[in-house]
Amino acid sequence: MNTTQRESPPSATNAERTISNQVATGELGPSVVDPVDSRADFTQLSPEAWDVCMRYYSSGYRKGLERGRELADSEARQLWREAGAVVKGLAGRDARPGSEWMQFATSQELTAAAEKRRADDIARFRKAQAADHAAYVAGGAR
Repeated sequence: MNTTQRESPPSATNAERTISNQVATGELGPSVVDPVDSRADFTQLSPEAWDVCMRYYSSGYRKGLERGRELADSEARQLWREAGAVVKGLAGRDARPGSEWMQFATSQELTAAAEKRRADDIARFRKAQAADHAAYVAGGAR
């Protein structure tokens, strides 16, 4: 073997070996890979070299997609784990005191309770507003 030839892996095809050797010996020349900006001039590649280039690009692209899916799956697993912990924690808590009747109430009873709660909230708000207004009229803050 010529000392200027680069040793290719045993699984490399003839085209890959040829390109590998051309790069090592400088046959491809500076027009293919410019060391200053590291961009390849794909117009200078032979059809065989283009095939190899595309094969390696496709391989890397697929690996990137696979890695992206792995990361997304990992993130989804973590989110589901956290959500499960929240649900488990909530399931272990006792019901709010005085709200046990709600589990067996009819929709009419629940509606009536909601309306009563709303009316009570409005009354409490109006009472607080009246107290604030009285304090303002008296010249002071509440």
